[in-house]
Amino acid sequence: MVNAREIPRHAQKRLDMPSTKIGTRLVLTLCLAALDLFGGNQDPQNKTEPSLEQLMDTQIVSASKKEQRLADTAASAFVITRDMIRRSGLTSVPELLRLAPGVEVARVDGSRWAIGIRGFSAPLDSKLLVLVDGRSVYNDTFSGVYWAAQDMPVEEIERIEVIRGPVAAIWGANAINGVINIITRPAHETRGGTVVAGAGGEMAGYGSASYSGSLGPRADFRAYAGYRVHEPMQGPPGSNEGNWIHRTGGLRMEWEVSDSDSVSLEGQGFSGNENDVINYLSPFRYNPGPLQREAMFYAGGSIVGQWKHTLSERSWITFRAYYDHYSEHQTDVDKTLNVSDVEMEHHLAFSPRHELVWGLGFRGSEHVSVEGLPIYFPGAYTKLFSGFVQDEYALIPEKLHLIAGTQMEHNSFTGFEIQPSLRVLWQPSRRYSTWAAVSRAVRTPSLVETNSTYTLMNYDLGRIFPVVATGTPNLNSETLLGYEAGERINLNRRFSADLSGFYNFYNNLVIEAPSKIYIDPRGFVMMPDIYSNAGKARTYGGEASLDVSPARNWTLRAGYSWLRVLPANYGQRLMSSEISGPTDPQHQAQLHSNWDVTRNVQLDTSVYYTGSIPAFAIRPHWRADVRVGWRLSRRVELSVAGQDLLSPAHTEFLYEVFGRTMNVVRGVTGNVRWSF
Repeated sequence: MVNAREIPRHAQKRLDMPSTKIGTRLVLTLCLAALDLFGGNQDPQNKTEPSLEQLMDTQIVSASKKEQRLADTAASAFVITRDMIRRSGLTSVPELLRLAPGVEVARVDGSRWAIGIRGFSAPLDSKLLVLVDGRSVYNDTFSGVYWAAQDMPVEEIERIEVIRGPVAAIWGANAINGVINIITRPAHETRGGTVVAGAGGEMAGYGSASYSGSLGPRADFRAYAGYRVHEPMQGPPGSNEGNWIHRTGGLRMEWEVSDSDSVSLEGQGFSGNENDVINYLSPFRYNPGPLQREAMFYAGGSIVGQWKHTLSERSWITFRAYYDHYSEHQTDVDKTLNVSDVEMEHHLAFSPRHELVWGLGFRGSEHVSVEGLPIYFPGAYTKLFSGFVQDEYALIPEKLHLIAGTQMEHNSFTGFEIQPSLRVLWQPSRRYSTWAAVSRAVRTPSLVETNSTYTLMNYDLGRIFPVVATGTPNLNSETLLGYEAGERINLNRRFSADLSGFYNFYNNLVIEAPSKIYIDPRGFVMMPDIYSNAGKARTYGGEASLDVSPARNWTLRAGYSWLRVLPANYGQRLMSSEISGPTDPQHQAQLHSNWDVTRNVQLDTSVYYTGSIPAFAIRPHWRADVRVGWRLSRRVELSVAGQDLLSPAHTEFLYEVFGRTMNVVRGVTGNVRWSF
């Protein structure tokens, strides 16, 4: 989590509202825009921000739990900046992840996305660790992230740090394929308020409001609230999905208690409800049969406290504690998860060449479910004890760095786990770097996989067949041995490139294995499944991103990723589903253009290509997004954005649990932003 003392204060000048009438201002703005378009004077400051050189100097914390330049990172990293977020026209956290090369984003239905990095995409991706300001939002009841619950107003996001590849040596279990860290805006950087409202496309309407102010000479606060209503999504005839409503709000306070101490306190809450249309699972095929509308309500929140104490110029220590609550109520499951977490980190620089980071932590998770529903697990309290250390030493000052570290954990599912990593970074100049890494990471089983009963009803052959999946208490952790390498080039202010490649070996993958069919005392034919560590796979591929600035007011950004997923036996199932084979596209590409047409008008265009997913019979598709932003004044901005403009509708994923597909449709949204 970025601390208040790690970010310098910036005095914010108040911007006075022009006193001219609205109509006169609009006419003058149109005239100035016309002059600029037809050869008028360009503002010398008119350029896309930040510059390419500034992007390479962007500070990130997710790769090594310390602030460092993106160019100095010995990992495959990408930062979705605040400027990228604003100019994308995208309005939800999962959709924003499309901006990062190598991140697989597929819309499943109204409130679900299948998001993954380097393979194994699923609505609950068990191999991707997601953080909000360094706080884990990974749910170990089901192993994954409920993206609907993390859908905060995008105005509250400072940046999103994406680390592709294992970083379990510092973040621990489940950071097996990567880490996504959503960094929210600090309280002290801005003053005043912002109101955003919009509608269109698949949203009936959305809005957010925030305000930042001072609590004294050394204290600041920021409060926000958001609301969004999604229209039903398009599905098979007669099965359009019900709408999704999401509400969220939060408060953040920061104090500089002294020259050596800073404290922050943050709380947030959310709630939502939705209606799903379900196709019940068939053990033989995806059953297009009986449809049932299912209502779901979810709610939760968290409170986080942090204290940073500076011991000296070379040493500081951070204490963090949080409590997180999530509950979900629907037809087939009623569950609650309460998490309490405390942790400590110590940063110590022995010399300019030698730096050490280490920490300890404890997490307790209370899992509760309601008996008698199709998905049930006995109540449990799980514990996680953890400790990590990472040592960085410059073998050649400012040129050759060796980084070694490991995470040591003891969890309630598999006991003791160790996750080491070794990295090397070579920087012959400030504009060029190359790196390589070898890492071991684990994914611990979930409570559902180890101690649950999962019953689904099927309607094949004219009668009901219950399918029962039962947990396996002695499951082992899934393991990854990964090899990576990459390089970064920043030739000048107008060209930069980032390349990376990987080769991964997976063992003990958890899959559902069928066992013997039997007839229970009621006369039902039972088709049981059990979880087992029978899966193996290997993946390899690479990612590339390129930034070019042809002019001071125009920036192009391109990305490409290639992925191969090879099970030990290609017919083997790779996840808890009926699907055999990979569920990820082999090729993905994107191109973004950000053009400041005039001082007040911006034109932003994005084109995406996603390859086919043969296991789901999903064809490759192209997507084009266009946004036009018009700054009426220093306080008011209007924008119009179109998404998926190349086709009326297309399918991105097949939900393997309910066996249904929903279409992502073409849409146009309007947005107004007012600052005061």
